[in-house]
Amino acid sequence: YQRRVHGALDHVGRRPLLLASVLLLAAACLVIAVGFLKDSSALQVGGMFFYVAAFSLGLGPICWLFASEVVPTAVRASVMTLASGANRIASIAVSLSFLSMTKALSVQGVYLLYAGIALAGVAFVARC
Repeated sequence: YQRRVHGALDHVGRRPLLLASVLLLAAACLVIAVGFLKDSSALQVGGMFFYVAAFSLGLGPICWLFASEVVPTAVRASVMTLASGANRIASIAVSLSFLSMTKALSVQGVYLLYAGIALAGVAFVARC
C-alpha cells in the first residue's frame, strides 16, 4: 500500500492529490453530518470509512512527506520531532474539544464546522 501511495504522489503530484483529498474530506464530513441529521447509522459509518480513505489519499502521507522534503538534512530530525509533537497536540485538542462542541453545536454542527474548515483548506491549497 505504501508503495502505491508514494507512486501516486510522484505520478499525479502532491498538489492535485492534496486538493482532492481535502475536498473529499469535506464531502465525507457532510455525509457524516447528514447521517446524524437523518439518524442513519449507515451514512455515519460509511462517512467515516469515506473520511479515512480520503485522508489516506493525500492529506495523511503528504504532510509527512512535505515536512521531510523542505527541511535541510542537518536539522530534519529535530523538525520532524516538532512536527510530530504539533500533530499530536492538534489531535489532542480536537479530541478534547469534540464533546463540548457537540453540546454547543450538535453533532451535525460539529461535522459541518469540520467540513467548512476542510473547504477553507481547499481554498488555501488552491491559492498557494
